[in-house]
Amino acid sequence: MDLFISMAIWWAPVVVLAGILQAMGRGAVGWLWLAAAVAAFALYSVAIFYAPLIPGFPRIEGAQYNWTGKAAAIATTLAMMLVAMRASPAITRETLGLTLRQNAGSLRPALLATAAMIAIVVTLQLIGGDGQPPDAETLAYQAIVPGIDEELIFRGLLLALVATALAKWQHGWRWAGVFVTVIFAFGHSFFYMSEGSQFDPVALVVTGVLGGLMMFIRLRTGSIAIPILAHNLTNVANQLA
Repeated sequence: MDLFISMAIWWAPVVVLAGILQAMGRGAVGWLWLAAAVAAFALYSVAIFYAPLIPGFPRIEGAQYNWTGKAAAIATTLAMMLVAMRASPAITRETLGLTLRQNAGSLRPALLATAAMIAIVVTLQLIGGDGQPPDAETLAYQAIVPGIDEELIFRGLLLALVATALAKWQHGWRWAGVFVTVIFAFGHSFFYMSEGSQFDPVALVVTGVLGGLMMFIRLRTGSIAIPILAHNLTNVANQLA
């Protein structure tokens, strides 16, 4: 229950802002598509947190990271992408970012944004890091899993669903990028728990900035390929700094 309350709080600013902007004449919101985005994120979250609890579900004994839950979430996201593509001709491999083709002239700004992300986390680690070297599992996990998992759901499926909900808006994709970045930031900084909620304003700002840069790369390139690489490189740099 705590998970679903947290998600309701994460999505509340987006739903309220969408309603306000619609009332101001920005454009009609496809509320069913926005609801589909919320539902997709709920299924994704259930896969991460609850799949490892299923009796007999394969898991890595002794692992310090949730490899099993992340693998289940990736599989769930890919399955939902297939469903979304069948549900609407507006959702394609390209709109989901599932392409290696990069928009013309996008490589240089994407690399600059990636360099900015790495510079941010290295600076923060130099200021407040513990200086302890990461172990092998940490490096392997950060180099592989977060970028694939989170880019598929945030800059892939959720972006496409929210953009479809805002299809009648001018610059609907940019607004969708803003909304998804808000979700990304709140999802990394606020957690409701019945025994006491946790909110980290620094994490909200940092993940908001990093999420914004990754969204810039995604919209600029038209693909989640470089965002995946940028995400994992940033996580590894964060561990090594």
